[in-house]
Amino acid sequence: MTHYRHTQFGTLTVVLLIVIILFQLTIGAVTGWHWIIWSMVILMALLLLAFHALTVDVDRERIKIRFGWGPFGKTYAVSEVRGAREVTNRWYYGWGIRLTPHGWLYNISGFDAVEVEFAAGKKVRIGTNEPRELLRAVRRAARLG
Repeated sequence: MTHYRHTQFGTLTVVLLIVIILFQLTIGAVTGWHWIIWSMVILMALLLLAFHALTVDVDRERIKIRFGWGPFGKTYAVSEVRGAREVTNRWYYGWGIRLTPHGWLYNISGFDAVEVEFAAGKKVRIGTNEPRELLRAVRRAARLG
């Protein structure tokens, strides 16, 4: 059975969110614990849990993309895949879940991605730090040359 699973850790995202949390905790310690400070700390902690990593699973039936521990992700049917190629995203496409000129982008770090084209012409880019392996897995699962 064809199966690929890879989790990419979002180091910069994690460090940035931890710095923001520590900054807000410092402000709270100095100025007093106002509900706004607690709200921001909780929001940043939830974002940290939701966007600390990106996991991609590929098997014969589906491509599943999932961020961290939370509801953010998507599943695509392999039977709809018509093509896949390795790409480099522009820096301003950013990280997270974004709509780009090339379709939806799911990215946690870096600029490398695999662009997957589906039967209806829809495209999705999946950010990864191992684009060759992901491309090979998608092509193998979709039985593309």
